[in-house]
Amino acid sequence: MNLKKNAIVVSLASALLFGCGGGSDDGSDDGSAAPWTLPAEAPRIAAAAAGETRSSKDIAPGLTQYTLTIGTPDIADAFEVNAGFVRDRADAQPLTDALTAGGYASKFVQTSDGTTGFAVRIDKRYASSTEADAVATAVRALPLPVSTAKLAVGVGRVYTAEDGTDTSGPFKINLLAIRPSFTGSIRAALATDVVPARETTTALAGRKGALAAINGGFFVIGRNNGTDGDLAGLSVINGRLVSEGVEGRPALFLEKVGGVNTARIERKVSTSITLSVNGGAVKRIDGINRRPGLNTNCGNPFDQESSIAAHDVVCTDPNEIVVYTSDFGPAASGDVTNAVEVVVNAQGRVAAVSSLVAQAPAGAAIPPGGQVLHGIGNGAAWLNANAAVGATIVVATRLVNGAGVEIVLKPGIDAVNGGPTLLVGGGEQVDADHASEGWGNANIPGIPFSMGNGNRANFFNGWYLRRNPRTAVGITADGTILMLVADGRAPRFSAGLSIKETALVLKHFGAASAINLDGGGSSMMVVDGKPQTLPSDTNNAERPDGDAILIFK
Repeated sequence: MNLKKNAIVVSLASALLFGCGGGSDDGSDDGSAAPWTLPAEAPRIAAAAAGETRSSKDIAPGLTQYTLTIGTPDIADAFEVNAGFVRDRADAQPLTDALTAGGYASKFVQTSDGTTGFAVRIDKRYASSTEADAVATAVRALPLPVSTAKLAVGVGRVYTAEDGTDTSGPFKINLLAIRPSFTGSIRAALATDVVPARETTTALAGRKGALAAINGGFFVIGRNNGTDGDLAGLSVINGRLVSEGVEGRPALFLEKVGGVNTARIERKVSTSITLSVNGGAVKRIDGINRRPGLNTNCGNPFDQESSIAAHDVVCTDPNEIVVYTSDFGPAASGDVTNAVEVVVNAQGRVAAVSSLVAQAPAGAAIPPGGQVLHGIGNGAAWLNANAAVGATIVVATRLVNGAGVEIVLKPGIDAVNGGPTLLVGGGEQVDADHASEGWGNANIPGIPFSMGNGNRANFFNGWYLRRNPRTAVGITADGTILMLVADGRAPRFSAGLSIKETALVLKHFGAASAINLDGGGSSMMVVDGKPQTLPSDTNNAERPDGDAILIFK
């Protein structure tokens, strides 16, 4: 991506200026838009009847919660057992042969878009999840073929209302409407107040004393994917860059302007972090506040496998430099081997240079107002050659949107990663951009099968086309901020929404622009300290997340 030649570059330790432009979409017009109200009619979702039940609660002046249940359970829906996924029926022959040999008839269920592929299922329906789970266990015990680039083998129970095809529902949706008249504040917050580790949205909202909250952006789970709790995309807290963005992805920016809470979506955000030594040698820094070498969702220009965003894929780079700030906690990560560690004090001078041969409970302490750099591979060699004790280090950062316009930060501005972009330009859907944002259905060149790139059509169907719990934010023409959380994976209670349905629902509610946030087991809305949505993980417990959006008095 080409950056403007006159881009502003300032120290990461200093406050950054702020500007918006070409690649942003706040959904608002010139201020003459009529005040937002919730439409009287229900959104049409699949074959659900237009009828609904709804209730509302005024949490504070200008802040209202709406709860809608659309449609009713469909007697035609039932549990089935999925065995695999193929783009073409012929590719399923090894799997269907194995099922036949095991005594199971199979059938093909086409994806809801009619083009992506087919689920391979046992040709029988089950009235209960227990019965379907027992069959799935028996099918897993068969000598099934291994997954290939053309065949994804994965046995499990599914509920047909979640397929993305017609169903009468039901669909349960919680909506927070934050009108321009709301005098409180909207802030992003890190779980546990630092990058490592995670916290439920309910616990975070309660600890901070928030009126209401929703879960935030995508994040890392488990050390094999990086730093547990690290935001897998852009994160800005009070003007500080906490996590670099995934190249080309959108983000939601929150700011109070003239006493009014505003939100806007910046599209195709690019992050650039550099360090210079003694005003001379300059080197790109690959990441901030994360384990070097692993990049969840890819999108880093120097990733070995691909510089293209790829959701739920962890790319690698053996030659990185990562910077740790106080947002990581009291000390840098010790989860690194064969690295060079450079401690930079608040005056920007190198206080210590050392080698980290083996993993340790923690790295060096992060000086107040200072940073710690970790280099691996070529990054380690560069630091050894250039960052001597006493040298002056300047770390600089900049964000640029897809139009090449600087997104300059200052205190009071927060950003939460997300995607795909749902609506822009007054309500236009942007499906065509979703592949470049990391949600395509084609296998990505350069990423091995073993790294989650075996059958992206299967991923696309499960993540994008099928119905899941969803969290999303829309902005109306008058500047009202709509925070939506849809329950899902709850048979006969709520079917969830596909990505396209999420966009259509927010458009129906009056959003002119909208962005999807993390969903699935992460989706949660909290009001007055109490969960408003049903956790969808298998243990029915609320999932600890990496960040959240909090609403205060």
